[in-house]
Amino acid sequence: MKHHFLHRLFVMLLIALLCLTACGEIKPIEPTEEEARVVMRADQYDICYDELRYYACNLKDQMAAYYGSDIWASAETAAPYVEELKEGVEAMCRYNAAVLSLCAEFGITYTEKAIEEGVQADIEALVEEVGGKSAYRDALAEYHMSDRLLRYVSAITRCETELYHVLISLQLLDNSDAAAEAFFASDELIRTLHIYIANDAGDDVNANRAKAESILQELEKGADFNTLIGRHSEDFYMTTTSGYYFTRGEMNENYEKAAFALKENETSGVVATDNGFYIIKRLPKEQSYINKNFETLKSQYLSAAFYGMIEDRRDEITLTVLDESIELWRID
Repeated sequence: MKHHFLHRLFVMLLIALLCLTACGEIKPIEPTEEEARVVMRADQYDICYDELRYYACNLKDQMAAYYGSDIWASAETAAPYVEELKEGVEAMCRYNAAVLSLCAEFGITYTEKAIEEGVQADIEALVEEVGGKSAYRDALAEYHMSDRLLRYVSAITRCETELYHVLISLQLLDNSDAAAEAFFASDELIRTLHIYIANDAGDDVNANRAKAESILQELEKGADFNTLIGRHSEDFYMTTTSGYYFTRGEMNENYEKAAFALKENETSGVVATDNGFYIIKRLPKEQSYINKNFETLKSQYLSAAFYGMIEDRRDEITLTVLDESIELWRID
C-alpha cells in the first residue's frame, strides 16, 4: 500500500463529487487550530494535522477492510499494522510535496489566480451538488476532510494537470507515436484476465478466500479459465475476453506484483487484495486490439511516464516529523 494509486484513489473520492455547475460564492471555512497545526514538513512544504488525519483515517479504513475490522481496537491488535500505516501515510504526504516541487521548476504554483478560481468553482459546485453548506460540512466530516485541505488538494490536482501539459509541450514527456509503440511492445504494458471474488461489506473474508482457493483447484484440474470467469467472477466491468491492458501504477499493488511476475499464458495463485481475491492469467497482447485502442493506450503510456516522474521526485523528498507524540493508528 505504498503506491501513488492510493493517493489518487483518495483524491478521486472527493473530486468525483464535483459537478460542472456553480452556485453562489462559498467562503472558505476557517480550520480549527488543531487542523491548521503544522506537524510535519516534506522538504520546505508544511503538512498540517488535517492532511495527516485525512490520509491516516482513509488508509486505516482500507486496511481494516483488508485485515479485519478490529485491527485498530487496541495497541496490541494495531501493532502488526502500524509500520505499514506509517509508510503509506508518509508516502502520500511526500507525493503532494513532489508535485509542488516539480511544478515550481516550471513556474506553476497552487496560488495562481486561475488555479484559485478553479478551486473556488469546484467548491461551489460541490456545495450545490451535496445540497447546501450544512450537507457540505457533513460530507467533509464523512471523509475526514477539512475545507482548507479540500481546497489545497484540489489546487494540487489542478497543478498536476497543468504540469502534465507543460511537460508534453516542452517534449519532456515523449508524445510521439514511435515512443508509444516501443512502450506497447515492452513488458511495461501487459494484458490480463482474472477471476475476482469480492470482499463486500459484511462478507466472511475467510469464506471468500476459501472460494477462491476452490476455484484455483478447479483450474489445476483442467477447467477452462474463461468458463470459470463466467461462472464465478464478480468483476462485472470485464465484459469481454480482451481483459485489461495496463502498466505499473494503474492496478492494486498486490495485483500488479503478481501479474508482472507471470509469463504469458501463466496463471497466478490466489492473490489477496484489500477489496477481494483474484486469480490472474497473463495473456499475449493482441496487435489488433492495440491498433484499435491506440490513443487510449497511448494516454496510459504517457500517464505512466508522468506519474513515474512524480514518484521519482517523491522518493527524493525528506520528511521531517515535528510532533513525535502523534500515533497514526489512534487518529480518528
